[in-house]
Amino acid sequence: QKPADFAVINEINRKAPINILHVCGFDQAKNHLEWYTDYQLQIINWSTHVDGYTLGEGKKLFGDRVVLGGFGITEQDVLYSGTKQEIQKEAQRIVSGAGTKGVLIGADCTIKRDTPIEHIKWAQEAVHALTK
Repeated sequence: QKPADFAVINEINRKAPINILHVCGFDQAKNHLEWYTDYQLQIINWSTHVDGYTLGEGKKLFGDRVVLGGFGITEQDVLYSGTKQEIQKEAQRIVSGAGTKGVLIGADCTIKRDTPIEHIKWAQEAVHALTK
């Protein structure tokens, strides 16, 4: 599979200088992230909740490339159902293990469409407060 993947990646990189490798953990499918360390895309996203790698651990695994994620995607996860305090505490926890450079907070995959926009803003506020 890798030769086909690399052909696609080379074309993606030729056309888009900024792109994302999403290693999907759909339906609790656990991935072997180490299989993807030589996939040369600029931003790496995976299911921190399913795959068991924090953003900080993933940043090391992927050679200090930019990482994206950290929040769960279900109705039971804090981004969807948490209070402002809970969401901001979780955002700070996510970033604390990875630092603020080269880290984009987000979801492990697509968030639920009815996630309140305020919840996303609260997470942003918490991380922006860390970078001041």
